[in-house]
Amino acid sequence: MTIIFDCRQVAHAYHEQVRQRLVRLPFVPSLATLLVGHDDGSIVYRKYIEQDAKTVGVQTMRYEAHDLESILSVIREVNATSTIHGLLILNSGKSSQDITIMNAVDPLKDVEGLHHAQFGHLVQYKKHPEQNGALNYVVPATAKAVVKLLQYYQVPLEGSHVGIINHSLRVGKPLSLMLANLDATVAMCNSATPRSALIQTCQAADIVVTAVPAAGFLIQPDWIRDGAVVVDVSYPGNLTGDLYGKASYMTLPLQKDMGTIPPEHGRCGRLGLVTRAMTMMNLAYCAEWQSH
Repeated sequence: MTIIFDCRQVAHAYHEQVRQRLVRLPFVPSLATLLVGHDDGSIVYRKYIEQDAKTVGVQTMRYEAHDLESILSVIREVNATSTIHGLLILNSGKSSQDITIMNAVDPLKDVEGLHHAQFGHLVQYKKHPEQNGALNYVVPATAKAVVKLLQYYQVPLEGSHVGIINHSLRVGKPLSLMLANLDATVAMCNSATPRSALIQTCQAADIVVTAVPAAGFLIQPDWIRDGAVVVDVSYPGNLTGDLYGKASYMTLPLQKDMGTIPPEHGRCGRLGLVTRAMTMMNLAYCAEWQSH
């Protein structure tokens, strides 16, 4: 039997955790969103982020920019504004100056966990960051969402073989480090990986995480061994209902690709719900740092 991950339920559980952290603060945190250009997907995502912020009791404010100079100008303003506790940049990943943009954000306000000072925590890993009064650190929300989803469902990570089809700074690279830190064995594929090697990686994996942004890329049933766990991070969708009955756990495909999956699972939602919840958790961490 295949269990469809209920991403909506997991997101709600973490929203409650965020609320519990925020009530201990002496102020109401504020999240700034910086929309780069007018990408339709990013505009919709900003709306969802604002809805989640309202759910957990966070204030939001909007900024927009169109070129590197205006992006950096907004970042400098946010960095200098003490009443703004986090910055989320939408659509910057399509900029050739992405790394410059990431590293311009004050690490204390980096809810994306992409500044090199934040990213380094994944390399210099501490198993229990909150012990002895130490504070949590921020990691990229999508990668964190995958790990928290698997942990919520008690999917074994220690000793598991994991195949990741993505090597971006937002997904593949941080996720590979996070899973390796939890004693999984990780193989990461990218656009240059031969198709035969990609298929072999998937077939050998206990857990497959796919995040291919290209429309039309689909995980085929014969790539996945019986009982494997499959998590789809991609916006266009890399899964179809053909995996239902073969995988032990899987995320929900797009509605048009549900296949034989019972209709009641349509309420489970996709991983983006958990990713947004992790963004709110990251904001809580940033606000806690700034309250000390």
